[in-house]
Amino acid sequence: MAVSFIYPSFLWLFILIPLTIALGIAGKRSWRQARLWLNLGLRSLLLALIVLALAGLQIHLPAPTLSVVFVLDKSDSISPADQAAGEDYIRQAVHEMPGGDKAAGVVFGKDALVTTRTDIAGALQLALALFPEEGAKRIVLLSDGRENLNQALQQAEIAGMQDIELRFYPLGADGGTAEVQVERLDAPVEIREGQSIDLQVSIGSTVSTGATLQVLADNELVESREVQLRPGSNLYTIHVPEIKPGFHRFRVMIVPDRDNRLQNNESSAFTVVQGPPSVLLVEGEAGEARNLEDALLANKVKTTLLTPEHLPGTLAELAQYDAIALVDVPAGRLPVSAMEALPVYVRDLGKALLTVGGENAYGAGGYLRTPLETALPVNMDVQSKEREANLALVLAVDKSGSMGRCHCDNPDLNQTYTASESGLPKGDIAKEAIMRSASALSQQDLLGVVAFDSLARWAFPVDPLPDAATLENAIGCHGSPGKGHRAPQACHPADGRLVVGRRSDRPRDQNAR
Repeated sequence: MAVSFIYPSFLWLFILIPLTIALGIAGKRSWRQARLWLNLGLRSLLLALIVLALAGLQIHLPAPTLSVVFVLDKSDSISPADQAAGEDYIRQAVHEMPGGDKAAGVVFGKDALVTTRTDIAGALQLALALFPEEGAKRIVLLSDGRENLNQALQQAEIAGMQDIELRFYPLGADGGTAEVQVERLDAPVEIREGQSIDLQVSIGSTVSTGATLQVLADNELVESREVQLRPGSNLYTIHVPEIKPGFHRFRVMIVPDRDNRLQNNESSAFTVVQGPPSVLLVEGEAGEARNLEDALLANKVKTTLLTPEHLPGTLAELAQYDAIALVDVPAGRLPVSAMEALPVYVRDLGKALLTVGGENAYGAGGYLRTPLETALPVNMDVQSKEREANLALVLAVDKSGSMGRCHCDNPDLNQTYTASESGLPKGDIAKEAIMRSASALSQQDLLGVVAFDSLARWAFPVDPLPDAATLENAIGCHGSPGKGHRAPQACHPADGRLVVGRRSDRPRDQNAR
């Protein structure tokens, strides 16, 4: 049982019932208790009935009857023996129906009277119109399923939405050797606006037969062609014209002259059409990306121009661009977070990264051993060691007393004024320069360090490039090592290491302060 209302807006009048009870209690204090409540109950019941009547109360009671419409296919594809078997099935089913149930029959081919074509959709539409309002409903379709006119699937969906049961009784099952099916429908997963689409369709058949191949885009027919199927796989290419951006569904259907099952005669595929591509241009100097920008705009590519410092540092911000072009950009001007996100942008998102060389790019731009280098298909150093010339680098470093002073002081030790010292000692800066120079060398290169004041001596003789700890220990520990290097151990000036700023290393200038 179900309850519904024609005018549900009147139901708010139910609030008058408690108001009526309250007024009755307040105004009839002289009445006896039983009489008062009986009066209020009758008034409330009467008021409730009036409200339900105004709201149009409807009570739906289930009908115990069943209405069945038998739909019999009598097209040319059904042999007389199969048609007779279908009629016998209907007679037996009607004979066994309980009293009170209703039955009707529809005979169809092209329509209810002519049988030269098979129009299952038209027969189902006629069957839907025969049902009464009350009771359960059922359609029994007796056919071989070889539809060649209209689309029965749409009418079946309508029947399902109306809670009408649809059953299928196959006829002509002796033609089991004829089977046609859609094996595969291939469509590009993603394309750009303005590009056309070529759908690849594979139709399998066990016999040679004619068929109609139909292709729909978003439920609109884009092509229908007559084809001749041969046993095996039959490949077809369907060209779909340019469509607007968004999500699109393609559906292919094959309607053969001979077939057993309709369930495998259809397949779907999906394509996402993206809008115009977007490219982020990052130029090291103003105007360097102008030619590239003009070329992209001429090809209807959306461009955004930024300086290196404003390159987005999060993957979510970078993902909105299909490609990023760095035009003569040094690594030092790029945010660290942006450089770390670029390899992920290329590797995980499959986006494009273009670097345009110049005076400030690649090796000259400091790409070596940075995340930006890992995102590129090239290396900043020579990989073929057979053709790589090694380098012998010797650094001569002043270790006199003046190197112990701050780099911001007057280098003249004979200054006659008092200066406030700030910043790093010059010796520490020299050590940092040694460590940074060594980091740019390869294992095939040679390195030597000469320390001098009044005399010159080897702080580190010319040898193959050592590890960072060995080099730090060789050049001494006074001052701070470069970032990322291990702090050296305690120094022993007598062993010849580079210890800067020691007054005992040279004769003291009598005028030095």
